[in-house]
Amino acid sequence: MVAIQEHRWQTSEETSTSYGVWKDTKWRFEYSSATPEGQGGVGLLMNPRMSAFFDSSEKISGRIMMVHFKGNPAITIIIVYAPTEDKSDIEKDTFYDDLEKCTQDIPPHNVLILAGDFNARIGIDSHKTNPRVIGKHTYHHSTDDNGNRLVNYCEACNIRSTQSRFPQPQSRSWTWLHPNNNSKAQLDHILINGKWINSIRNVRAYNTVELNSDHRIVSAKLMISLRTPKDNKLKRIKFDWNKLKDSSTLQSQFNIEVRNRFEILGNINPNNDIQTKYDNFLNSIQETTANLVGKIKRKTNNNWVSNDTTNLLQQRNRAKNNFKRNPTTENKKTWHTLNERLDSSYQNDKIIFLEDKLEQLKQAAVSNQLRTTWSLIDEISGKRRYNNASRIKRTDGTKINSTNELMNEWKTYFENLLNVKSDASEGNEPIPPASEDLPIHQGPITAEEVEQAVKQLKDGKSPGLDYAITPEALKYGGKWIINQLCNICNDIYENQRTPTQFNTNIIIPVQKKGDKTLMTNYRGISLMSVAAKTYNRILLNRIRGPLDPFLRVNQAGFRSGRSCIDQIHVIRRILEGAIEKQLPIFITFVDFMKAFDSINRQIMFDILRHYGVPLKIVKAIEAIYHHSKSVVLVDGNVSKEFNVTTGVLQGDTLAPFLFIVVIDYIMKNVQLDHANEKGESGFITNERQSRRQPATTINDLEFADDIALFESSFERAQSQLTQTIKWANKVGLQINTKKTQALTNQTTNNRTLKVNEQDIEWINNFKYLGAMISSSETDIKVRKSLAWKAFWKMKTIWKSTTIPIHLKISIFRTSCLSILSYGCESWIITNNIEKILNSFATSCYRIMLNIKRSDKISNNRIYQIVKQEPLTQIIQRRQLRFIGHCLRRNKNELINIYALYTPKPGHGKRKRGRPRLQYHNYIASLINNDEPPTMEEIRKTAANRESWSKIVVACKPRSFAAE
Repeated sequence: MVAIQEHRWQTSEETSTSYGVWKDTKWRFEYSSATPEGQGGVGLLMNPRMSAFFDSSEKISGRIMMVHFKGNPAITIIIVYAPTEDKSDIEKDTFYDDLEKCTQDIPPHNVLILAGDFNARIGIDSHKTNPRVIGKHTYHHSTDDNGNRLVNYCEACNIRSTQSRFPQPQSRSWTWLHPNNNSKAQLDHILINGKWINSIRNVRAYNTVELNSDHRIVSAKLMISLRTPKDNKLKRIKFDWNKLKDSSTLQSQFNIEVRNRFEILGNINPNNDIQTKYDNFLNSIQETTANLVGKIKRKTNNNWVSNDTTNLLQQRNRAKNNFKRNPTTENKKTWHTLNERLDSSYQNDKIIFLEDKLEQLKQAAVSNQLRTTWSLIDEISGKRRYNNASRIKRTDGTKINSTNELMNEWKTYFENLLNVKSDASEGNEPIPPASEDLPIHQGPITAEEVEQAVKQLKDGKSPGLDYAITPEALKYGGKWIINQLCNICNDIYENQRTPTQFNTNIIIPVQKKGDKTLMTNYRGISLMSVAAKTYNRILLNRIRGPLDPFLRVNQAGFRSGRSCIDQIHVIRRILEGAIEKQLPIFITFVDFMKAFDSINRQIMFDILRHYGVPLKIVKAIEAIYHHSKSVVLVDGNVSKEFNVTTGVLQGDTLAPFLFIVVIDYIMKNVQLDHANEKGESGFITNERQSRRQPATTINDLEFADDIALFESSFERAQSQLTQTIKWANKVGLQINTKKTQALTNQTTNNRTLKVNEQDIEWINNFKYLGAMISSSETDIKVRKSLAWKAFWKMKTIWKSTTIPIHLKISIFRTSCLSILSYGCESWIITNNIEKILNSFATSCYRIMLNIKRSDKISNNRIYQIVKQEPLTQIIQRRQLRFIGHCLRRNKNELINIYALYTPKPGHGKRKRGRPRLQYHNYIASLINNDEPPTMEEIRKTAANRESWSKIVVACKPRSFAAE
């Protein structure tokens, strides 16, 4: 098929004709007439084979035409000729409105291809903000206005660019040559809907055919990819714990039955070692659960098919067989008639089934059953996760022929991944223990501690090898189970001996991205014994309170009352202040290779003693780490176990806190060794005022292993990075040179920071903790792209006429707006950003309400129907609420210090010209645009929670000219 644009043919007759191509006169040409002025005109030329599948065509205008082909799946091709860059906004808006209308009515399962001259330049900047829509292989560096319009259309309609997915030489990428022969551009594009993007095999431009045109042929190869059915394989038993959770009578019966079975097993095997004791405990729960609770009923895929449809299926099959035996016209007609009735019956059954699911969704949402609600949302929207771990190849690319080979490959892969070789313990000075232990309780574990730890477990979490012991079994199984688990935990605590179930984790490979046949594109999800998690939670509850105050305030990961948003806000405010006052700043974003899996365990235990954790508690922690093993589980098949000797435990409750203690040890020593003669280390946020007011500096920010280093000069930044490398190596951590990057507002003079003599990359923007830190607008564009992706995954819900609009809005706010507004607390909302945010929300509302732009319903009316405020007003109130919370925090916390940061007068010099809008001025204007309060007044008001709440409620949406 060949899509043709700007043929300039004018006709009022039937626009379909036969055409001769390569001596074949059976090619079909469907085309739309050009304008009376002889401009435009588009068409589709198809070979005889495709002509046989031709269904219909729609001539929208001289710029747009749709051609439909029969098949399963059906194929629709839209041929377009977009207005050039110099055309008016009205003409461009009309074109994209028409194009969006065409797209909306195409069923999501159909293959939708758009081909034509879009007159749009798409640059690499669009890939950075919209990686889902635009690939990284763009021809241009920057996107023009037409390009932005095309990208926005693709986002809104779940359309993907194809050229940008394939690396091609520049000579195969440009599609248009300027008449002066000096400049080239990629103006012609082939697009496809997201569902079928993987069916595109290659796209490139050719000039081997003389067209007598300034455009070249752009060719795409399409091969429809259909999923193969998944085999049913043996899985671990899943019990229906909701029965136990919802019945107090069953809970009492369960408690008695478990106790009786345990006593019987104890009499049969009176051995009192920890392994036997735990096996008896596990078996008594497992047998009781099987008898009283039972398995979860397996859901069948065809439970929506009615008996009438089943009967029709049998009749159709008989008619089909009858026709094969006796191929008469009458038998063929009977077979086809029954086939049509069967298709119609299937569709009716599916509608009834969907309406029933939607009613269940409505009831679950009203009852606040969140887990059930999201499970139904995934089921209705067709969101499924397919585990491809059984389809991987060997590391040399050859095919695996048996299950045993597959499991051995996975075992070898994770064994190498989780056992990191390092020389951390060689040549290091011993880490001395603290002179005095922290006041951490060391007595026997009590039933109250066990009960508290069990309550902190989340329902629905997958168990380890001991699959019958789940959070629900411990929570609702009764008092005797708590007491018996307390006895087992005390045995481990006192004797440092554990049952094998405590030390052996299950690893399930889950694909991250990329080629599903490569092991390196998978990460392991570890399932740990729930009883072992409970034991470690008890130890965590004992050590966290006394130890946490001694950790540096720079670390926000896995700490109560701290979040990613705090760190994002601090780094944005510091960078904003440095740019405004032209203060030299160097920020190095450090990435460790396999950080959680690399830490030397013995050094970690020594660090705990160095921080004052009593020896008895450290030994109790070591008990779980000694002889730790893992097995890999793929489609019900289990590998041989292997030892895990490095890193913190995966899937554990205590491990994250142990990890940040190690990171704290590293960064504390980095700051000490890196300090200058004045004792200062890091970026100077405010200069020294007097002896009583020393300079304020910030050396680093951390959220777990996401570390940002701050300095004021290139030389100091290199010294700081070198110290970080040294102290990280001492505990077994290695810096990833490829992912470690640096950012500065200074000219680098071709100098680069180095990690082990290797250069690291300078960047202009960085995604820190999921947010682009340098620009609010860039971050919002990225978040909008992610929000559209989430939105289109639930298209079934938005298009439903059964789900009430208030429930759609509730799902939308939770699933899409939460993605869009991540990190919004530190945005500065300008006029342009206001348009982007509110346009996204109203576009989504219109889709939910099935209201088109052509219906001429205003946005204000849309807000009234959905009973929602403009999105910017919601965000700005959230910003004020966040700032009030920050200013009421402890004065030593960084989020309090830098919540409204701006360098003090005399520290740095603002460049000439109109100043950029600063965040503290933006917040002040939100409070009172006519008479903005000072920072001191804001802090004083925020201290009074009631007064600040009134300000939040009174906030009206405001936007500003520029950031």
